[in-house]
Amino acid sequence: MIAISGWIVLAAGTAASADAAPVDDELRQWSVVVDLRGSDGGVGADLLHDLERTPLRHRLALGVGPPDGPVLARIDVELIAAGELPRILGAAVGGRRTPGWLVHAVLRAADSIGYDVAFGDRRSSWIGQLVARATGTADAAARDDGVPAVGVAIPSRDASRLLAAVVRRLDGLAAPPGWEDAFLVVGGRVWLRRDLYWLGLVLWLALFLAARRRRRRQDSDDDREFRWTAAAAWIVSPVFATVLVSLPVVF
Repeated sequence: MIAISGWIVLAAGTAASADAAPVDDELRQWSVVVDLRGSDGGVGADLLHDLERTPLRHRLALGVGPPDGPVLARIDVELIAAGELPRILGAAVGGRRTPGWLVHAVLRAADSIGYDVAFGDRRSSWIGQLVARATGTADAAARDDGVPAVGVAIPSRDASRLLAAVVRRLDGLAAPPGWEDAFLVVGGRVWLRRDLYWLGLVLWLALFLAARRRRRRQDSDDDREFRWTAAAAWIVSPVFATVLVSLPVVF
Protein backbone atom coordinates (compact mmCIF):
# COMPACT_ATOMS: atom_id res chain seq x y z
CA MET A 1 0.00 0.00 0.00
CA ILE A 2 2.86 2.37 0.84
CA ALA A 3 4.53 1.67 -2.48
CA ILE A 4 1.31 2.34 -4.43
CA SER A 5 0.58 5.57 -2.55
CA GLY A 6 4.17 6.64 -3.06
CA TRP A 7 3.85 6.29 -6.81
CA ILE A 8 0.53 8.21 -6.82
CA VAL A 9 1.80 11.10 -4.70
CA LEU A 10 5.03 11.41 -6.65
CA ALA A 11 3.23 11.27 -9.99
CA ALA A 12 0.86 14.02 -8.88
CA GLY A 13 3.73 16.18 -7.65
CA THR A 14 5.66 15.69 -10.88
CA ALA A 15 2.64 16.60 -13.00
CA ALA A 16 1.97 19.72 -10.94
CA SER A 17 5.55 20.95 -11.40
CA ALA A 18 5.86 20.01 -15.09
CA ASP A 19 5.32 23.56 -16.32
CA ALA A 20 7.85 25.05 -13.92
CA ALA A 21 10.61 22.47 -14.41
CA PRO A 22 10.58 20.52 -17.70
CA VAL A 23 12.24 17.15 -17.36
CA ASP A 24 14.00 15.13 -20.02
CA ASP A 25 11.97 12.00 -20.80
CA GLU A 26 15.13 9.89 -20.62
CA LEU A 27 15.73 10.93 -17.01
CA ARG A 28 12.24 9.78 -16.02
CA GLN A 29 13.27 6.18 -16.67
CA TRP A 30 15.42 5.92 -13.52
CA SER A 31 14.03 5.03 -10.11
CA VAL A 32 15.36 5.41 -6.57
CA VAL A 33 14.06 2.56 -4.41
CA VAL A 34 13.70 3.09 -0.66
CA ASP A 35 13.06 -0.25 1.06
CA LEU A 36 11.19 0.41 4.31
CA ARG A 37 10.64 -3.14 5.42
CA GLY A 38 9.84 -3.24 9.14
CA SER A 39 8.26 0.22 9.09
CA ASP A 40 4.65 0.74 10.12
CA GLY A 41 4.14 3.16 7.24
CA GLY A 42 4.73 6.37 9.15
CA VAL A 43 8.26 6.84 7.81
CA GLY A 44 7.09 6.40 4.22
CA ALA A 45 4.29 8.91 4.65
CA ASP A 46 6.65 11.45 6.23
CA LEU A 47 9.17 10.92 3.45
CA LEU A 48 6.59 11.55 0.74
CA HIS A 49 5.36 14.64 2.57
CA ASP A 50 8.92 16.00 2.79
CA LEU A 51 9.52 15.42 -0.93
CA GLU A 52 6.27 17.05 -2.04
CA ARG A 53 8.01 20.45 -2.10
CA THR A 54 10.81 19.18 -4.37
CA PRO A 55 10.29 18.57 -8.12
CA LEU A 56 12.13 15.28 -8.74
CA ARG A 57 13.66 14.25 -12.06
CA HIS A 58 13.71 10.57 -11.15
CA ARG A 59 11.01 8.30 -9.81
CA LEU A 60 10.73 7.21 -6.20
CA ALA A 61 9.58 3.72 -5.23
CA LEU A 62 8.79 2.62 -1.67
CA GLY A 63 8.83 -1.06 -0.87
CA VAL A 64 10.33 -4.22 -2.33
CA GLY A 65 8.22 -4.51 -5.46
CA PRO A 66 9.99 -4.12 -8.82
CA PRO A 67 9.87 -0.50 -10.04
CA ASP A 68 8.97 0.55 -13.54
CA GLY A 69 12.22 0.86 -15.48
CA PRO A 70 15.90 0.74 -14.45
CA VAL A 71 16.95 1.56 -10.90
CA LEU A 72 19.48 4.23 -10.07
CA ALA A 73 20.05 3.05 -6.50
CA ARG A 74 18.40 1.16 -3.66
CA ILE A 75 18.41 2.27 -0.02
CA ASP A 76 17.68 -0.47 2.53
CA VAL A 77 16.40 1.11 5.75
CA GLU A 78 16.84 -0.51 9.16
CA LEU A 79 14.96 1.26 11.93
CA ILE A 80 16.83 1.24 15.25
CA ALA A 81 16.07 2.42 18.79
CA ALA A 82 16.22 6.13 19.53
CA GLY A 83 19.37 5.79 21.67
CA GLU A 84 21.42 3.94 19.07
CA LEU A 85 23.90 5.69 16.81
CA PRO A 86 22.94 5.96 13.11
CA ARG A 87 25.27 4.33 10.63
CA ILE A 88 25.67 3.51 6.96
CA LEU A 89 25.68 -0.20 6.14
CA GLY A 90 27.52 -1.77 3.25
CA ALA A 91 25.52 -4.07 0.97
CA ALA A 92 26.51 -6.97 -1.26
CA VAL A 93 25.12 -7.12 -4.78
CA GLY A 94 26.09 -10.04 -6.99
CA GLY A 95 29.63 -10.33 -5.63
CA ARG A 96 30.18 -6.56 -5.58
CA ARG A 97 29.92 -4.18 -2.67
CA THR A 98 28.25 -0.80 -2.24
CA PRO A 99 29.92 1.64 -4.66
CA GLY A 100 31.78 4.61 -3.24
CA TRP A 101 29.58 7.21 -4.95
CA LEU A 102 26.52 5.90 -3.13
CA VAL A 103 28.19 6.06 0.29
CA HIS A 104 29.41 9.55 -0.63
CA ALA A 105 25.83 10.58 -1.47
CA VAL A 106 24.56 9.47 1.94
CA LEU A 107 27.42 11.18 3.80
CA ARG A 108 26.95 14.47 1.93
CA ALA A 109 23.17 14.32 2.35
CA ALA A 110 23.57 13.82 6.10
CA ASP A 111 26.05 16.68 6.24
CA SER A 112 23.65 18.99 4.39
CA ILE A 113 21.06 18.63 7.17
CA GLY A 114 23.59 18.65 10.01
CA TYR A 115 23.16 14.95 10.78
CA ASP A 116 25.98 12.78 12.06
CA VAL A 117 26.17 9.33 10.51
CA ALA A 118 29.15 6.97 10.32
CA PHE A 119 30.08 4.20 7.91
CA GLY A 120 29.98 0.94 9.85
CA ASP A 121 31.12 0.77 13.46
CA ARG A 122 32.33 4.14 14.77
CA ARG A 123 34.69 2.51 17.27
CA SER A 124 36.68 0.49 14.75
CA SER A 125 35.63 1.80 11.36
CA TRP A 126 38.96 1.23 9.56
CA ILE A 127 39.47 -2.31 10.84
CA GLY A 128 35.79 -3.09 10.42
CA GLN A 129 35.91 -2.07 6.77
CA LEU A 130 38.90 -4.36 6.19
CA VAL A 131 37.29 -7.30 8.00
CA ALA A 132 34.10 -6.91 5.96
CA ARG A 133 36.08 -6.91 2.71
CA ALA A 134 38.29 -9.82 3.73
CA THR A 135 35.37 -12.01 4.82
CA GLY A 136 32.95 -10.90 2.11
CA THR A 137 30.29 -10.00 4.67
CA ALA A 138 27.82 -7.14 4.40
CA ASP A 139 25.70 -5.41 7.02
CA ALA A 140 22.74 -4.75 4.73
CA ALA A 141 20.73 -7.31 2.81
CA ALA A 142 22.58 -9.16 0.04
CA ARG A 143 20.83 -9.35 -3.32
CA ASP A 144 21.68 -10.34 -6.86
CA ASP A 145 19.64 -7.82 -8.84
CA GLY A 146 22.60 -5.77 -10.05
CA VAL A 147 21.29 -2.56 -8.46
CA PRO A 148 23.74 -0.35 -6.51
CA ALA A 149 22.58 -0.58 -2.89
CA VAL A 150 23.39 0.85 0.50
CA GLY A 151 21.89 0.33 3.95
CA VAL A 152 21.01 2.98 6.50
CA ALA A 153 20.40 2.13 10.17
CA ILE A 154 18.59 5.07 11.74
CA PRO A 155 15.99 5.87 14.42
CA SER A 156 12.50 6.22 12.99
CA ARG A 157 12.17 9.81 14.21
CA ASP A 158 15.09 10.91 11.97
CA ALA A 159 14.57 8.50 9.07
CA SER A 160 12.30 10.54 6.80
CA ARG A 161 14.47 13.68 7.04
CA LEU A 162 17.69 11.86 6.18
CA LEU A 163 16.09 9.74 3.45
CA ALA A 164 14.60 12.84 1.82
CA ALA A 165 18.05 14.45 1.77
CA VAL A 166 19.56 11.31 0.22
CA VAL A 167 16.84 11.10 -2.44
CA ARG A 168 17.39 14.75 -3.36
CA ARG A 169 21.13 14.16 -3.57
CA LEU A 170 20.70 11.14 -5.83
CA ASP A 171 18.16 13.00 -7.93
CA GLY A 172 20.98 15.25 -9.12
CA LEU A 173 22.61 12.32 -10.93
CA ALA A 174 21.74 11.83 -14.59
CA ALA A 175 22.71 8.14 -14.39
CA PRO A 176 24.61 5.79 -12.06
CA PRO A 177 28.37 6.55 -12.02
CA GLY A 178 30.88 3.76 -12.45
CA TRP A 179 30.74 0.94 -9.92
CA GLU A 180 33.90 1.62 -7.88
CA ASP A 181 33.68 -0.41 -4.68
CA ALA A 182 37.36 -0.21 -3.69
CA PHE A 183 37.25 2.70 -1.27
CA LEU A 184 37.93 3.62 2.34
CA VAL A 185 35.84 5.96 4.48
CA VAL A 186 38.07 8.11 6.68
CA GLY A 187 37.14 11.32 8.44
CA GLY A 188 33.68 11.39 6.93
CA ARG A 189 35.09 11.29 3.40
CA VAL A 190 35.08 8.54 0.78
CA TRP A 191 38.59 7.86 -0.51
CA LEU A 192 38.26 6.07 -3.85
CA ARG A 193 40.89 3.88 -5.46
CA ARG A 194 42.47 6.82 -7.31
CA ASP A 195 42.77 8.78 -4.05
CA LEU A 196 44.43 5.84 -2.33
CA TYR A 197 46.86 5.46 -5.24
CA TRP A 198 47.87 9.11 -4.88
CA LEU A 199 48.36 8.63 -1.15
CA GLY A 200 50.50 5.56 -1.79
CA LEU A 201 52.60 7.48 -4.31
CA VAL A 202 53.23 10.31 -1.85
CA LEU A 203 54.32 7.91 0.89
CA TRP A 204 56.51 5.93 -1.51
CA LEU A 205 58.24 9.13 -2.65
CA ALA A 206 58.82 10.04 1.01
CA LEU A 207 60.52 6.68 1.52
CA PHE A 208 62.55 7.10 -1.67
CA LEU A 209 63.78 10.58 -0.73
CA ALA A 210 64.67 9.40 2.76
CA ALA A 211 66.72 6.57 1.22
CA ARG A 212 68.54 9.04 -1.04
CA ARG A 213 69.53 11.15 1.95
CA ARG A 214 70.88 8.09 3.70
CA ARG A 215 72.90 7.11 0.64
CA ARG A 216 74.43 10.59 0.50
CA ARG A 217 75.57 10.06 4.07
CA GLN A 218 76.94 6.70 2.92
CA ASP A 219 74.45 4.80 5.00
CA SER A 220 72.99 1.52 3.81
CA ASP A 221 69.57 1.41 2.11
CA ASP A 222 67.91 -1.11 4.41
CA ASP A 223 64.38 -0.03 3.40
CA ARG A 224 64.65 -0.99 -0.27
CA GLU A 225 62.76 -4.28 0.06
CA PHE A 226 60.06 -2.72 2.22
CA ARG A 227 59.70 0.22 -0.16
CA TRP A 228 59.04 -1.94 -3.20
CA THR A 229 56.86 -4.35 -1.24
CA ALA A 230 54.72 -1.41 -0.13
CA ALA A 231 54.46 -0.21 -3.74
CA ALA A 232 53.34 -3.65 -4.92
CA ALA A 233 50.79 -3.89 -2.08
CA TRP A 234 49.30 -0.51 -3.00
CA ILE A 235 48.94 -1.52 -6.64
CA VAL A 236 47.29 -4.85 -5.86
CA SER A 237 45.07 -3.80 -2.94
CA PRO A 238 45.09 -0.07 -2.16
CA VAL A 239 42.40 -0.32 0.52
CA PHE A 240 44.29 -2.85 2.65
CA ALA A 241 47.65 -1.22 1.97
CA THR A 242 46.39 2.18 3.13
CA VAL A 243 45.50 0.82 6.55
CA LEU A 244 48.16 -1.86 7.04
CA VAL A 245 51.17 -0.27 5.37
CA SER A 246 50.73 3.45 6.07
CA LEU A 247 51.65 3.24 9.75
CA PRO A 248 55.01 1.45 9.17
CA VAL A 249 55.77 3.95 6.39
CA VAL A 250 55.01 6.98 8.56
CA PHE A 251 56.67 5.75 11.72
